[in-house]
Amino acid sequence: MANIIAYKGATPKIGKDTIISESARIIGDVSIGDKCYIGSNVTVRGDLARIVIGNYNIIEDDTLIYPGEEYTDGLLSHSEMIIGSYGVIEKKCIIQASYIGDYFKIGNGVIVEKGAQLNEGVFVLSGSVVASGSIISSMSVLIGNPAHILRKLSFGEKEKHESYIESYYEFMKRINQ
Repeated sequence: MANIIAYKGATPKIGKDTIISESARIIGDVSIGDKCYIGSNVTVRGDLARIVIGNYNIIEDDTLIYPGEEYTDGLLSHSEMIIGSYGVIEKKCIIQASYIGDYFKIGNGVIVEKGAQLNEGVFVLSGSVVASGSIISSMSVLIGNPAHILRKLSFGEKEKHESYIESYYEFMKRINQ
């Protein structure tokens, strides 16, 4: 059984038919939607602020998701994180974004720094770093460090992505029965 850990009165909420690997750690004020897959050694830290993850998301191995901090008038605080639906976060990523829209893909080893906002249909290619506070327009493909727009995502790519996510989930469901 995965490590589902209550923290300061907040217990993670896990959606229907979501698959969580035994070595994953889901901590505190976290809500994960339906039909998601959470891979080995993934940590989702809702101990600092609320994290909401939508439906049909694939979060692959060795990924860390936690809210970024901000200083206001000399005080440290953490902001809520919203992650949309129909997305994939590939292996070994660090995610501190404040918002990621639906139909996203975050490639292997990507770092999304605190406060970044990725709107709907954003694909970030492997190894890229999305800088703190970046606001990325919808339907963009990003590359580099710091990440910049390589090109626009086509509608066909977005449709193919949705089908890929559903197939990936069904595959993981079969092998985890």
